[in-house]
Amino acid sequence: MKHKFLKNASFYFSAKIVSFICSFFAAVLMGRYLGVSHYGIYSFAIAIGNILVVFLNMGARNFITREIIHQSRFIDRFLGNIFLIRFILVLLMEAGLFIYLQLSRFDTLTNIVVVVVVNTVFLNSFLMIYFALYRAKEVYTIEILNEIIISALTVLGYFVILRSGYRIKTLVLFLLSLSFVQNLILGYRSARLMNISWTGSLRRANLKDAVKVFYDTLPFFLTSVFSVIYFRIATIMLRMYCSSWEVGLYSSAYKFLEMSSYLPDTIVYILFPILIKQSLKNHKNLVFYYQKVFKFFLLIVIPLALILNIYSGDVIRLIWGPQFFSAGRPLRVLAFAIIFLFFNYIMGNIIVALKQEKYLTLNTFITALVNIAANLYFIPRYKELGAAWTTIISEGLFCVLNYIVISRTLTRQAMPLPVFSRIIGVNILFIVFIRFVSIPSLFVGPLVYLAFYTGLVLLFRVLDESDYRLISVNRS
Repeated sequence: MKHKFLKNASFYFSAKIVSFICSFFAAVLMGRYLGVSHYGIYSFAIAIGNILVVFLNMGARNFITREIIHQSRFIDRFLGNIFLIRFILVLLMEAGLFIYLQLSRFDTLTNIVVVVVVNTVFLNSFLMIYFALYRAKEVYTIEILNEIIISALTVLGYFVILRSGYRIKTLVLFLLSLSFVQNLILGYRSARLMNISWTGSLRRANLKDAVKVFYDTLPFFLTSVFSVIYFRIATIMLRMYCSSWEVGLYSSAYKFLEMSSYLPDTIVYILFPILIKQSLKNHKNLVFYYQKVFKFFLLIVIPLALILNIYSGDVIRLIWGPQFFSAGRPLRVLAFAIIFLFFNYIMGNIIVALKQEKYLTLNTFITALVNIAANLYFIPRYKELGAAWTTIISEGLFCVLNYIVISRTLTRQAMPLPVFSRIIGVNILFIVFIRFVSIPSLFVGPLVYLAFYTGLVLLFRVLDESDYRLISVNRS
């Protein structure tokens, strides 16, 4: 069991690294070749698609895997109901999208890009069902290999299309074609794996059972909806009050926040099964893991945020090009949102491990409301910088709300000051150092700062023996 876990975790981490590199490189290619305005149009379309797809997925990825295991005798009927719900929702969303575009009166290019991108996202949502089948059979390599291959093909396709002189319409049509081929291949392979027929599953579906399935997924669904709203709504509201130029600037800066989530997502993905097992034994063990992961995140994210804040303009100019230089201003703000983002990953999963999902849903609902209200105030006044301030306010609020839930459940001993006193002291010294030692060079400065920070960590022995043993605990 231990070796199997390590193998799956290693594959997953490798796939995330490849996906991270490819996704970032693809975004940079688009930004450099398409320009700020057209990249803003694409980001606007993606934001709409990501919001709509939450209603399509219903937050039910883990739910589907669980039910497939529990209802193996009725898998045909269950999957048929899942597909029936999805088809109905797709039709409703297509109608809603048509009405929205007609009322908004965007230019023709924006309408075309939005329609193609949103339908690509809809197609990609069906992949979640196939991956849930593979996970039910503990066949993780299919999802991992798919992510690696598609990420590489996407970058290659972007490069060929953009270098050949084609523009945004050809690019989004390529993505739609790639998603269609994925569905054909993975749909066929998953049907063979489960020994089922998709047409047979659809014939066994009925509306009454489909409504029951939808009701069972409602708590997961609501949490996903509220989460995506406060993650994505800023881009759409920015387009309502500003031009595609401001959307492009904000999106290029926000990309760093998205990419930074790969690290905590991977770590929590690896540790989540351990958190579940420890929560079933006793809360003392769960508190131990909570403290250790929180400590690691505190050790990593503070220097990351500070260095990104200092060199935000230089990083933007190096990666995105001089035309995106103004995106350095929102990036300086978003750099500090990364701190809250890291902690929200571990706290959200702790809440799920404690079976307190209803409070997580409530927290995301409150955060979404505050996010919308803050965007309505800040965006008309400060444009892309206002959207960045709204993001940091939302992430900070969500972090506080999650901490309150955990403190009430695990008691306040879950976060004793002595556990973090040394690392807090090291970070204070690091802040003082970078405040008085200015190094303009993007290539030298971060290396010097990280070397100094590492020296402080070693000098004050921030990590103890239990920290080094954490990664090698028995997972069987």
